[in-house]
Amino acid sequence: KGWKFKNLDTGEEDFDRVRDRIVAANAYIGADSIIECLEQGADMVVAGRVSDNAMYVGPLMYEMGWDFSSKYTDLIAAAITVGHIIECSVMCCGGGSNLWKVVKNSWRPGFPIAEFYENGDAVITKVEGSGGLCCEWTVKEHLVYEVQDPNNYLMPDGVADFTSIKLDEIGKSQVKVTGARGKPRPDTLKVCIGYQDGFIGEGHIFFSWPDAMAKAKRAEQWIRERIKYLGLQLEELRIDYFGDNILHGEVAPQPSEDIDWNEMGLRVVARTRTRDEADAIRREVSHLWVAGPVSSSFGVPFTPRPVVALWPTLVPRSEIETQATIKEVK
Repeated sequence: KGWKFKNLDTGEEDFDRVRDRIVAANAYIGADSIIECLEQGADMVVAGRVSDNAMYVGPLMYEMGWDFSSKYTDLIAAAITVGHIIECSVMCCGGGSNLWKVVKNSWRPGFPIAEFYENGDAVITKVEGSGGLCCEWTVKEHLVYEVQDPNNYLMPDGVADFTSIKLDEIGKSQVKVTGARGKPRPDTLKVCIGYQDGFIGEGHIFFSWPDAMAKAKRAEQWIRERIKYLGLQLEELRIDYFGDNILHGEVAPQPSEDIDWNEMGLRVVARTRTRDEADAIRREVSHLWVAGPVSSSFGVPFTPRPVVALWPTLVPRSEIETQATIKEVK
C-alpha cells in the first residue's frame, strides 16, 4: 500500500535495505481485545505483543465501563499511569532503587497492589508484612523509568502526561496518585521489526596478580594482532576490562598499570558477517589460555550466536487487526 516503514532511530525513510533479512515483526497493540475477552466472560486472557500497561488498562476499562471516546481520555491516561508504575513488579517496591541501602528484607519483596478508583485516583501499596519499600520516592523512581518525554507517554491506548501527576504518601506503604491527564490514543502503532544482522563471537580471559592489568593489556594487543594476521573482516570489535570499564566503556578513565590489581579480566566481542568469522574470535581468545601471559584463567567458551537487529517503526492503527478467541478449558 506504499507505506515506507521509516526507522525511528536512524531516520531511514524505507526499509528496503533490510527487507530480505526480516525474521519477525510485532506491533504493540492495546487493550481492545483484552476488553472483548472479558466481556465474553474470560477468566484468563493470553495476549500477544500488547503494551505492558495494556494488561492493566484492559481490566480497568472493562470494570469501569469506559470506551475510547474523548470523555474518558484522562481516565484512560490514569490507568496507563498506574499500569506503568506497577508493570515491572517489585521495581516500585524497592527493587532497582537508589534507596537500596535502606530497603528491608529485599530478598522477599512485596509485589505492588494498585487500588484504583472510578475518578482515576489510585493508591499504590504492597502485600502486608512483606519486604521491600513502597514510598513516594520508589514510586517516583519507576514513574520516570523508561520514559523519554514525560509530557507525552505514548501508548496504544492513549497518551499520558506524567507532569500533571501528584504523589502523596498517605500512610505506611501507601502512595496516592492523583491528577492524571492525557490525550487520545495515537493514529499509529509502534512496530518492532527484527532482521538478521550477522553474528556475535565472544570470549573471556582472566589474569591474576601480579601485573594483572599489564597482562590484560598485552592480551588485548595479542588479540588485535591476531585479527590482522588472520585477515578477519569484522563489522564491530569491542574489548572490555572486567572490574575497570566493562559497564562504562569508552567514558571510563584510562586503565592504569600503577594499581596493583588483584585480578583483571578481558572480554572480547565482535560482530561479524559470517558464523565462521565469529567462531574465529572465540577460538583466538581461547588460544590465550596457553599462548598469553602467565597465570591466565578462563570461563566456559561461547558459541557464535546470530544477531537480530531492531528496526523500530510506525504503522497506521487501521492496518492492524486483532482477533479474540474464547476457549473453554476443563
